[in-house]
Amino acid sequence: MEKYQPDEHDKTAYLLQSAHVDEGDYFSSRVHKDMDGILEDLRKLHIGRSDGAPKSTVAEELKRDLEEVVNFEGSYTEQLLLVFCKQTKLRYNKLSEEEKQWLIRIMQKSELIKSVVSKRGKGKK
Repeated sequence: MEKYQPDEHDKTAYLLQSAHVDEGDYFSSRVHKDMDGILEDLRKLHIGRSDGAPKSTVAEELKRDLEEVVNFEGSYTEQLLLVFCKQTKLRYNKLSEEEKQWLIRIMQKSELIKSVVSKRGKGKK
């Protein structure tokens, strides 16, 4: 190209420049395609394995649990108990009333529960 010095409107030079593929881009594309194929094969081989990635993330599970708790009719403490049961995979419905009361009593000893108590109407000292 430098030897012949075509003008800027030379169609042949334009066609050659358009068809030119950078060597780095070419090999990067080839390696990427090969890796995509390998990863797809690995995915197919590991579908359903217990040591594979979980179907849903912890954040998604927590979001579902919290949405369910919002619709739960009960006191604030009972809602917290339901969250606790969801996160620890305890079946809330399988707990007896006595077990629920024991868990609530234990939860009430937590500093987090104590700090949530409404202080509305109490002036600053």
